[in-house]
Amino acid sequence: MFMLFYSSMDSKTILNYINSCNSPYCDDLLEASPFKDVFWNTSVLRKASLSFYPIKEKDRVLVVGDNFGAITGVLLEKFEKVTSLVNLEENAKAIIHRYSSYPNVKEKLNVLSTKIEAYKSLNKYPYIFFYFEHFDEAKTTDFLIAREQITQIIQSVKENGKIIILTNKADADFYISVLSANGFIFSQTIEPLKNGEIIIEASKTDNLSILTLPSTSPTEESMWCRKFGIPFLEELSFSSDQDFALIQKVCKVEIDLLSKLVEVCKKHNLLLYPMYGSLLGIIRDGGMILGDDDIDVALPRKDYDTLMGLGDEFTGKYFLQTPYSDCCFFGGYAKLRNTQTTALHPRNWWVDCNEGISIDIFPIDKTFTNIHKEKSKLKKIKQLQRLLYAKSYGYFRNFEDMPLLIWKAYKYAGKLISKDKLVDKLYSVMNEGNESSIQNAIYTHYAHGKLDSARYIKKQYLTKAVSLHFEGIEMQVPLMADSILRSLYGEQYNIQQEFCEEKKRHGFYDTDIPYKVYKKRFSGLKHIANIKNDVICFGNSSIIEDFIKAYKSRLSISKAVLFPEEQVNGETYIDSVLTQSWNTFFSKNNAPFYAIICYPDIRQAEKMLVERGIKDYCIFLANRDWMLSANTSWIWKCI
Repeated sequence: MFMLFYSSMDSKTILNYINSCNSPYCDDLLEASPFKDVFWNTSVLRKASLSFYPIKEKDRVLVVGDNFGAITGVLLEKFEKVTSLVNLEENAKAIIHRYSSYPNVKEKLNVLSTKIEAYKSLNKYPYIFFYFEHFDEAKTTDFLIAREQITQIIQSVKENGKIIILTNKADADFYISVLSANGFIFSQTIEPLKNGEIIIEASKTDNLSILTLPSTSPTEESMWCRKFGIPFLEELSFSSDQDFALIQKVCKVEIDLLSKLVEVCKKHNLLLYPMYGSLLGIIRDGGMILGDDDIDVALPRKDYDTLMGLGDEFTGKYFLQTPYSDCCFFGGYAKLRNTQTTALHPRNWWVDCNEGISIDIFPIDKTFTNIHKEKSKLKKIKQLQRLLYAKSYGYFRNFEDMPLLIWKAYKYAGKLISKDKLVDKLYSVMNEGNESSIQNAIYTHYAHGKLDSARYIKKQYLTKAVSLHFEGIEMQVPLMADSILRSLYGEQYNIQQEFCEEKKRHGFYDTDIPYKVYKKRFSGLKHIANIKNDVICFGNSSIIEDFIKAYKSRLSISKAVLFPEEQVNGETYIDSVLTQSWNTFFSKNNAPFYAIICYPDIRQAEKMLVERGIKDYCIFLANRDWMLSANTSWIWKCI
């Protein structure tokens, strides 16, 4: 097994650029990407890493661990046949695609995705190159694996052959010691690009090469490096959320939704851009940001309005959800939903609307050059949004940033105007502005307090685009994506966020069960009169207590059953309700009942009840926002 010195997030990004490019080096795409790992593995600069290195025996070479083909190209130019051992089949395919335009490449290049310990060859190579560079220190701490790899592969070097290792400065001494232990007692190191990359040449005999470096550093001549800085090899890290496996499944649903949307937009010549986190993901992470659960896209207003009239193009599991087509409101944007899945939000607890997994679709509108007119526009938008919120969410006692009396006024006023007329007016106001304005904006985000909800994007940032793959889907990405992301997220947008236990999702997800099933489970207490049997609560004592206090005057609650991690000693009660242990209840109870889940880990609770044959139940949460938590450990801390 090879050591992979990039996190899966970085690997995905690099492979995405390679597969999006139709040439060996992606310099034409890199203007949109300020990320060093992408540049380091896909730019023409890498030829300079080894172009200076002299080769005497040119018949064949073995390269190990060049998982993105960063140095394979220059070796193809120096040798008659290149054999490359890489981690995965997807890496092998990407490298073959990358150098497909090289003359006689099918005869010259052999890329194998095989475990290193399984590699057997009768060939003896005059040169073997190891690629042990990295940006992720956590992957390099297991030096034992690296030692085993080197020891295994150097059996294939000729008697007077050479081992060349590309690594970082910090690890150079380790690799020299490994080589020395295997009889390669002569070695030299060189740092050709002055960025922490060390090249080690080693041999068993005193036949080391005479090395002559160029007088100027290629990194200093690189336009990319002048713009974004020299890519020094350093550390990256990533921690996953507790719902990571579920979110991976959610992402597959969202990618399918995006594929369908792109298909319709291409059919009707509609311009569609990745936006917000999706734009950041395609530039920095090669697709969806690892651990993210949201896809955002945007269209110019004219194309957006055309798309809103194409609801009939989305049939079967697909549903184009707009303020016109469903009893919902999202501030003036739309969603494409998968009706066979679940993505419930607390705001829609009692709303009869489609809540399948979705992607967000935003309109890009004109702006006013006059600052006073622009402020007036923002004020009108907020008022119309409040009226539409009142239409959809009037059952809330208060809402967003509106105190009780103001919220009541909007609910009353909202009854006097039809929803469709309010939506018409909102869209019309959003697109008011001057054609001569240098900015566009997305106005659909609701402003809390100050009128600062609009996301402004300079027109020039959207004038040119390049084609990049987003999870295998070809999309048009603004060439000035870096400028857009800086305007949206600030100068440090390229720094990945640290792990946050409090992280919230955009919905309570299930990829296999339709939202209507979960809507019934979460809103089962809305129609209390329909509950005829005695109620039994299952879960955590603290949440059960909250439930009993809220519903004991309206329901017949006969027992509280604690999950196995809580001990029940003797005959105990929660607010006068008899409490039993999990095993005691199921060993004695035979009477019919209606189950209420009162437990923070909803999916675990459901699994336990279903295993006991209980399929009819509803869910109670003391805090409805808990249903959005990525990490149940955070909920437990709140209880």
